[in-house]
Amino acid sequence: MFARISGSLSALAICLAAQPGLTGELVSPALTDGMMVQADQPIRVWGEAAPGQELTVAFDGAGGAAKATANRDGRWMAELPARKAGETFAITITPQSGSARTLSNLMAGDIWLCSGQSNMDMMVKDAANAPQVEARSSRYPIRVAKVRRASLPAATSAMTYDIAWSPASAESIAEFSSACWHMGEEIVDRTGRPLGLIHSAWGGTTVEDWIDATTLGGIPGNAEAIALLNAYAANPQEGSARSAAATEAWIAKVSPENATTAAYAKADTDIAGWPTIDLPQMWEQAGIEPLSNFNGIVWFARDVMLTKAQTSGSLVLDLERIDERDTVWVNGKLVGAEVDPNQKRLYTVPQSALREGRNRIAIRVVDERGSGGFRARPDRFLFRPKGGDRVSLAGAWHYRIGAEIKGLAAAPPVPWKAPRGFTTLYNGMIAPLAPMPMKGVAWYQGESNTGTGMGPVYRDLLKGMMRGWRLAFGQPALPFVIAQLPGFGGYDTKPEDSGWAELREGQRAAVAQTDNAGLAVLIDSGEEEDIHPRHKTLVGERLATEAIRVAYGDAAQPVAPYPTAITRNGGDLIVRYPDNVRFEVVSALDPTAFQLCTAAGNCQFARARIEDNTVIVSGAVADKVEVRYAWEDTPIVNLYAKNGLPAAPFKLAVGAQ
Repeated sequence: MFARISGSLSALAICLAAQPGLTGELVSPALTDGMMVQADQPIRVWGEAAPGQELTVAFDGAGGAAKATANRDGRWMAELPARKAGETFAITITPQSGSARTLSNLMAGDIWLCSGQSNMDMMVKDAANAPQVEARSSRYPIRVAKVRRASLPAATSAMTYDIAWSPASAESIAEFSSACWHMGEEIVDRTGRPLGLIHSAWGGTTVEDWIDATTLGGIPGNAEAIALLNAYAANPQEGSARSAAATEAWIAKVSPENATTAAYAKADTDIAGWPTIDLPQMWEQAGIEPLSNFNGIVWFARDVMLTKAQTSGSLVLDLERIDERDTVWVNGKLVGAEVDPNQKRLYTVPQSALREGRNRIAIRVVDERGSGGFRARPDRFLFRPKGGDRVSLAGAWHYRIGAEIKGLAAAPPVPWKAPRGFTTLYNGMIAPLAPMPMKGVAWYQGESNTGTGMGPVYRDLLKGMMRGWRLAFGQPALPFVIAQLPGFGGYDTKPEDSGWAELREGQRAAVAQTDNAGLAVLIDSGEEEDIHPRHKTLVGERLATEAIRVAYGDAAQPVAPYPTAITRNGGDLIVRYPDNVRFEVVSALDPTAFQLCTAAGNCQFARARIEDNTVIVSGAVADKVEVRYAWEDTPIVNLYAKNGLPAAPFKLAVGAQ
């Protein structure tokens, strides 16, 4: 298939076989001038050529060369010998026929891929102390690149950098990930090694969208979504129709009064008593109290007068974009449905559904989260008949609230719907980078997956993501450092169930069950009312500490303490930590945020005190079977190890080892 002078033949074969959709480019668009190349590992170069064509890949000057042959799909890959950190060089790829391509100004260093949702996506210019951070950036031997957002139903090799590989400067890092940048600064300060940082993140995304289809389909609960995604990739119209049908079946089950058979869709429904709203707009912005924070099903209806000329043939109902799912009737006849808020709504209305004079348009919208309603300019919200003038639909519509989403069973997924889809961001923003060798991955995500019972679910998803990326990049032990979610939301006056605490536990468990993975505990770095804390310096420092421990093998790095056992001692419960842990309490005499819970799940806040490597929790403990710490959306924590890191949140049974 190909020849090389170093590296593992089996690893290269796996990577070559796993490459996604073709680009037709001699050299992968992930490989560019000025990029950082992973030091101390064989250098992979790959691309596409005519099947059977032989290529020579060589360092300019001394250093070695390799041969490669494009396989029957046109893919080729070669490996060159590793280079030491700090070396600069060029690589030339010469095909058997056609023009050669040179990758110039390359440097060997450590590549870190930074991914996740909005807190990883937050740019330096939007974070705290941006002018100072930007001003000092050029001192660091760091090169940065930012992957353009791309949501695709099938994996591809094509990609574009929004920030092309560039040396760090005030200009190049302004729109780069703040958390990733601060991690890079800290790693350089503590190791002296040059770095390449890749920003590939998208705000509001779920972890499911960053997992490859094969891996995600094998995790319980996701096979149906992957099958639907594959159907959409093969035929978007068929996939959309299947998803719309699944949505209709869901509504018929959970809220039958709002199904397509509902009277609200009929042409003769009396809507005179319905309140009105001006459209197009998002209903939360309409100043209507019942809709100000509403997620669920809302009906809209309006009568439109059409002339004989305007009804002489079919027409187009142009609604631009609707958030999120909609079904549309004209005079009681179903004319269209869409489930993806990113798709334009252009519904053809047949002549048979029209009448001269009054015509009733009825629209049922399902909004699951965030803002709901109509994303359109007033001059683009209209009927477009084949004869006569266009008819504006902007203005007053009648509306009726159907059902609140809260309390209903979850709607069937729309797996290609970014930024909360399945696999599509992996396809467009991770797959094109593979199989680029790298030092490790920094991951900051989870806010969009929070919810009751999500701990074990997220644990399995995060483990699957790490496993799938390691396979794609041909690095079975690729290090991962995970940012555990900080606090967000209101403070508790009594113990409550916490979806954020459960998600943190899922993150912790995934790391504990995965080799070469580290957890950056950030429980003390959140803000009650801001899900996007602007101070990313601490985030970067904690990620860097875990990176140096896990990826650079420095076992002396500090670790956030986690209990080893909980035992009874008379009227106390003893939370025991590793022998080398010593605690200090800040801003109080004793630690806060401890809870005691019964077998029935009734919990109470408890008093605690520290003694060497233990925390002693007291207060009516006889019937208590579980201890929780920082088990709240936004706990007030003041317990730190003397290494400077906060005690990690936990939920453990008494007697647990």
